[in-house]
Amino acid sequence: MTSREFFAQYRAAAWPTTDDVDQFVASAGELTTDDILKLLDLTTTRLGLPEQHRQRCFAFYRLAERVSDKSLFSPYVKALRAADPTLRALLIRLIPKVNSALDHPALVALLQSSDAQVRKEVAQILPTIGGRKVFELLGEMVGEPSFPGRLEAMEVVVAIVPHHAVPLLQTVLAVGNEVEKVRAIAYLTEPRCTARDPGAALAAIAGALGDGQESVVVSAIAGISALASEDDYLTQVGPYLESANLAL
Repeated sequence: MTSREFFAQYRAAAWPTTDDVDQFVASAGELTTDDILKLLDLTTTRLGLPEQHRQRCFAFYRLAERVSDKSLFSPYVKALRAADPTLRALLIRLIPKVNSALDHPALVALLQSSDAQVRKEVAQILPTIGGRKVFELLGEMVGEPSFPGRLEAMEVVVAIVPHHAVPLLQTVLAVGNEVEKVRAIAYLTEPRCTARDPGAALAAIAGALGDGQESVVVSAIAGISALASEDDYLTQVGPYLESANLAL
């Protein structure tokens, strides 16, 4: 099969069954990085009927997993923005295979997406490939008041460097919304985050006692109960035990 015939068949995606896709993939021979980029472009445009697109996505994954060139990392990440759920799910599986640490900022930046599903899927990748640079980037992003990916950022940081997560979680307690603050307190009580410096975790939680959101204060009291000694608990939480607010 010539290169022209190969791309014509891929564009048409006239494969009735998965076995037909397998036969096409087997006949493809050795592919270059440029070939994969051409296939990615054809796949992203979603040619033809939905079933043709689905089969094309399956074929793309089978072909692309053969090529582990790191230069594919950025194009895959860029394609996530425009990809439909079928293609995006496959790109999520391909990205770790071409991991390029220098290009991690582009992937981390997707946590600023307004699409919650994109953020969720990016958060699944980052712990498998990320390290210090990802941690540093997220540390900067969580302090931005309008950052939509704070929940995902906490999830990633706690997964990759839980023993260094306390300062980031403390930032969330300062700028996050109610749900984000409650989640941060929950992380701050986990042994993987507190083992290195339980005092810092306790201090961060205690700072949330003055929060204006009732659920945050209730969570903080529970967090202090989990970490503090009896004397420290009574000192910090005592005034709240006499509150007229039944939730406290």
